Amino acid sequence: MNSERANYLFKQLAGAVAYVATERADGSHGIGSAFHVGDGVFVTARHVVEGLRIREIATTERTYVYLTGEAAAGSQFSVVEDGQSRPAYVVAPRVFELDAGPFFHPLWNDVDVAAFRVRNPDPRMPWVRLGDHLDDWLGTSDFVLSEVIILGYPPIPMTQRPHLVAARAEVNAQVDLRNGRHVHFILSAMPRGGFSGGLAVSEREIALGVITSSLLTNDNQLELGFFSVLSVEPIYNCLASHKLLPKCQAEGWDDFWNIEPEYFYRPDHGPTIGGGLRIEASVGVFDDGHKFYLELSCDGSTDLVALTLRRAEEHLSSFGIRHHEVRPGLVQLHIENPTVETRAKLDDARQAACDALIEAGYQPISAAPDDSEERRPKAANAHQRPPAA
Repeated sequence: MNSERANYLFKQLAGAVAYVATERADGSHGIGSAFHVGDGVFVTARHVVEGLRIREIATTERTYVYLTGEAAAGSQFSVVEDGQSRPAYVVAPRVFELDAGPFFHPLWNDVDVAAFRVRNPDPRMPWVRLGDHLDDWLGTSDFVLSEVIILGYPPIPMTQRPHLVAARAEVNAQVDLRNGRHVHFILSAMPRGGFSGGLAVSEREIALGVITSSLLTNDNQLELGFFSVLSVEPIYNCLASHKLLPKCQAEGWDDFWNIEPEYFYRPDHGPTIGGGLRIEASVGVFDDGHKFYLELSCDGSTDLVALTLRRAEEHLSSFGIRHHEVRPGLVQLHIENPTVETRAKLDDARQAACDALIEAGYQPISAAPDDSEERRPKAANAHQRPPAA
């Protein structure tokens, strides 16, 4: 990545990176970083905010967003670039007020990721697109020797306020840690306090992941460790589980992240050639906090699909329901007028649909005779449904 390309990425994304000033119980202060992923939602490292009082969240870099169409016609500001004047909108640095969070990984305390939402963000504030390099889809060295830029707020001695620090680096390794559950990338940059929670963005203009702790042996100094970045899968898990996944990030995933499916097989059909169980039906609830539906999938007869739908609909009669047939044998029941009871009713409908499948001879995957990890399809958010092209 040459300097021109690196500078372009910096200008595009500097306004998306904020510092997070914190206070410990003993009154001492700390600082970390966070990056905007859309809709006022920021991602950071868990250890940056856990158990601490957040004193201030703020950006420091001015960003110019080029305008087109009607927005450009009404603009009173322009930027001269390459000798041409282009209408633009100025996203100014600002201090944010915390609206919700911080929230952590839904399953494991040792996953170093957190998210929070701020109030009234500028609607044109830059955001960084999360990549689709999920753990199971990565080879052992897919990103090795690719180039990235890192953005964060390590304190600079003798300065009076936080300054955004940028650096170029390359990916030296992709590793699985003994005490970690997800892929980490090792970068060639020098670790420094304050980078934690910051952004590592690939030359492909996607977030490689969130910057976490320096990897050290014994009690060596921070700068003597390896610069580590936690990959994007736990970021998605954290955002989805707390209903924080922005629409701009959900696009292209075909509702992958907020679907909670239960899978079924037919014992009389036996295992697949590879020895695993064949998924022949599923019942799932989609809930992202805004959209709600029940999804039914069955490779059996159309009569069974109809019966399962009727059982489910009995629990949803108080709502307006819209049927959407994704394909033959895969139907969604969308709730048109959600209320506070929606999720509970959807869970009741899911149970009724599951009972109908069991009565017809299907069995939940979790009830398989050999319930080993190798034979069992992975649970929700574990890549049963690839993103749409």
